[in-house]
Amino acid sequence: MHYFSVTIALLLTFFSHSFAYAGGYISEFEVTDQFLHFSITTPKAHSLPQCVASDKAQKWAVAINTQSGKNLYAVVILAANSGKRISVTSAHDCADVEGIERPLRIRLSQ
Repeated sequence: MHYFSVTIALLLTFFSHSFAYAGGYISEFEVTDQFLHFSITTPKAHSLPQCVASDKAQKWAVAINTQSGKNLYAVVILAANSGKRISVTSAHDCADVEGIERPLRIRLSQ
């Protein structure tokens, strides 16, 4: 029984982190060096990773010198140019830019 409850607790933790996301329209974006910084119109509703600086809590940042970063960059630019809504799923870290949350995936809404 103990094994079962630990397994359930781990699964709930995994799924609660996997679905942390924010949705809205691109309110600003900037490319500096090899990084895309952007914000969306709707405040983040999920628990932020501990690495996020309080003055950058509503920002996202991703390195654009990787294939996945280039793909995310393309979606942000498309959303900004078309005025379409996006959903951003958190990677739960600040791996690319210190103090700014990294997106894991960005989905363009129809």
